[in-house]
Amino acid sequence: MKISTYLKINAKYSNPFVFSLTSRGFYSEINNLLNAILFGLITKRRLYVDQSSFAGGDLKWADLYQSDLPWVTKDIQNLVDPRWIIEGVEGTGFWDISSFINERHRNRIFFLLRSYGFYGGIFAAKRHLAHQFCQPVVPLNWPESLQLPYAAIHVRRGDKIKGYISPRSGELIIDGDQVILDEYLSILRRRSPHLKSLFVMTDDYQVIDELKTIDPSLNIFTFCEKEEQGYTQDEFNGLGSQSKTMAIRKLISEVDIACNSQIFVGCYKSNVSRYIALAHKYPKQCYSADAQKKWDPC
Repeated sequence: MKISTYLKINAKYSNPFVFSLTSRGFYSEINNLLNAILFGLITKRRLYVDQSSFAGGDLKWADLYQSDLPWVTKDIQNLVDPRWIIEGVEGTGFWDISSFINERHRNRIFFLLRSYGFYGGIFAAKRHLAHQFCQPVVPLNWPESLQLPYAAIHVRRGDKIKGYISPRSGELIIDGDQVILDEYLSILRRRSPHLKSLFVMTDDYQVIDELKTIDPSLNIFTFCEKEEQGYTQDEFNGLGSQSKTMAIRKLISEVDIACNSQIFVGCYKSNVSRYIALAHKYPKQCYSADAQKKWDPC
């Protein structure tokens, strides 16, 4: 179904709400935007998207993806209930959408949207939307010698496992689990023992060195540079507009490679891994190595 069809459907709805792209992690923005699109379609509410604060105002959707979105205009803001101008996770509207989507996923509520071309539960619907809205605007960069079939893993370190100080509470927040690499390899060996080509998504080059030590027979491919020692959101926020755009394009390429693997192992506490499982060529061949074994939409 064409994006233009969605825009026409959305424009017919009333009771508008605004979803703002902000400075959260990139795939947190994407996953929550897809939830907002789905929420609007199910409840027949008109969605507007505000990108003025996207990565501090330094990212533009058109520089990353081919799709168009129902962009907000200044005059629209005055027509929307302030509760439904969603500018971050602090607002009640954000949590209302998350609760709405999670409830339907947990209870396996199915629905039919003939006008937009999909039928099924939350996973099927979000998967359909991801394939529609998240087509990269530039040709993807693949390692020259990487050939099918191959496995892929996503190992996030940096602030995901070391934690960060919450600007609201001042407390240390740790979003992810410290998962040993043997756990990733154990899943791969059980599920696809014949695969020796491995694409590794990581923000810390020590992961590559450790994998080579654990299993020298692996043929490892990665975009991670030797100087990378773990991603932090604050460090990314300090980059300029062009550097942010290039970094996100690299991330989108990594995600696309992972989505085309024969098998993927990530961590479902990570928005990146959950998005890959959502958009993967073989979704039943996606697994989580952290404590969250089941995929969820939020």
